[in-house]
Amino acid sequence: MRTYSFQFKTQMEFSTQVEEHDFVLRCMPISTPRQRARCALEVSPEVPFDMQEDSFGNPLAVGCIRAPHNYFNYEVKGTAKIDFSARRTCEAHPLFRFPSPLTAVSPQMVEFLAQAVSEAARYSVTHGLGVQPSQLHTCQLLMDAIHKHMEYVPGSTTVQTTAQEAFAQAQGVCQDYAHIMAALLRQSGIPARYVCGLTAGEGKTHAWVDAHLDGIWVGFDPTRNCMTDESYLALNVGRDWSDCPIERATFQGFAEQTQTVFAQMEEVVE
Repeated sequence: MRTYSFQFKTQMEFSTQVEEHDFVLRCMPISTPRQRARCALEVSPEVPFDMQEDSFGNPLAVGCIRAPHNYFNYEVKGTAKIDFSARRTCEAHPLFRFPSPLTAVSPQMVEFLAQAVSEAARYSVTHGLGVQPSQLHTCQLLMDAIHKHMEYVPGSTTVQTTAQEAFAQAQGVCQDYAHIMAALLRQSGIPARYVCGLTAGEGKTHAWVDAHLDGIWVGFDPTRNCMTDESYLALNVGRDWSDCPIERATFQGFAEQTQTVFAQMEEVVE
């Protein structure tokens, strides 16, 4: 088990004043057997907000800033205990078995998957592991193949870019890597969910994939080509990004927005 202190902060500025600003925030860690967090959320301009939970179990902060304002900031701070030994078997929701708006596959992706599965089978036979490769090993080889296929290029995609589009151009960011792997895992019959969260160090949020293997959610990070460990803190989960954006809002007014994001996660030595 590891204990971390964490901070996630977003500062938004509007070019002109806006009002009737309804917001939904998914910036607090989800509660699971493998991770428990204690945290506090601050929003400014300061307004009351309600705590709710969506259909995926993600905590939501829901509120409205009615008065005119030209900025919107939110910050969550807290500590989290992450213990992979506490993982428990569970059922995977059927939604995680099927394509979602951003994770449909193309014929090229299906061919890519077939090659990865074939490679997993050859490896299994060559190393005396049997004719049928394990799901874990298939996931690992698929993750490696995606990592090699893609080039990490910030700005080459948007939050609306589909797995098909990112795969075709072979460029993207962590969100795209995760969408592609989730799409291919589901295509192969393995339930998969998109995860947004924090990792040890400083920077921004990160995205990876959980695969449902033998009743347990197991994390894979195709961007970094590694399995997740206790240095990964999940904020929210969904079928793809569109299910669990950190922030979603509507407001009255015509304004351009600028946004600054900062995340930090440091291990606490007890």
